[in-house]
Amino acid sequence: MNRIILILLVTFSICSCNNADDDIVFTAKQKKAYYDAIEGVYQGKYGVATIADEHLTWIDDVEVCVGGSSEPMILLYDVPFNSLADLIGNDTELGKLFEKMPPRDVACRYTFSKVKGNEISLNLSPTSFAFNANYDGKTHLINIDLGCSTYQLFPITDNRETIKMLFCKHILEFSVITIKVDGILLFPDLKHSLLDIEFKNNEADSNTIKHVR
Repeated sequence: MNRIILILLVTFSICSCNNADDDIVFTAKQKKAYYDAIEGVYQGKYGVATIADEHLTWIDDVEVCVGGSSEPMILLYDVPFNSLADLIGNDTELGKLFEKMPPRDVACRYTFSKVKGNEISLNLSPTSFAFNANYDGKTHLINIDLGCSTYQLFPITDNRETIKMLFCKHILEFSVITIKVDGILLFPDLKHSLLDIEFKNNEADSNTIKHVR
């Protein structure tokens, strides 16, 4: 009988702790502080994955602009989309087109939200862009969609320096890509780590986010 009572007390104690964590509130004021804490222009590097070698080739000295609560966007400058040539096939007309493709700026939205207990997650929204290209004697509409698997966890804290430090330690990752040519989906099963963004610790202030050129 005493053993049963002890088990019930332990179970109740664990449930109470879990409920206490779930009761922690992530207020609108705190959320705004998270957005504003990471606002700025960051220096970092891109890691580009290819099917050929299945590991990352790093491109240094890139710039990433992060907007605050007024415009929660992440802008990646000069993304090397010519790396997609390896995924498409360098011997195809489309592959040759991507091989010559200049770097491009990409913008995506991000959000902070409470997931469980005292943990906050930062999530990137999928993003896409389109452009016209001439090959095979025709003009084609090409759509590129980038999916995001980044799921970063932060503790609930009022310390902005801690938030910024944790953000810089994370790696942002775009890991799912789809390519459409004239509305036709190519590589529908392609799930390959295309692009990682790793930050350096130095950070320069920025009052407003820049827009895609």
